[in-house]
Amino acid sequence: MAADKRGMKPDREQLAGYEEVVAALAEPPKPSQRELELLSLMADGYTDAEIAEKLSISAKTMRSRLHALRMKMQARTRTHAVAIAFRRGLLEVERRGQAAGRRRAP
Repeated sequence: MAADKRGMKPDREQLAGYEEVVAALAEPPKPSQRELELLSLMADGYTDAEIAEKLSISAKTMRSRLHALRMKMQARTRTHAVAIAFRRGLLEVERRGQAAGRRRAP
């Protein structure tokens, strides 16, 4: 009589590579260095136009990169993207006085 395969555990050969795939899919994609720079500037309160100028790109390109970053991070808004970055430890909270000079006065 043949054994019922539904009740049997898969052997090691069947699982080869499976655990690596699951681990890779479970970990969210990491932003590139340029995307981290974009997140940092957003966290510092810069406008789209200011960020585009600082990154030496057009405002349209900046919006396109922001959209791609939001999709990568599964963020609904730019604020949500920054919040996710802080939660994942991609951005650090700066204490008062440490960021002096980074943001120009309005």
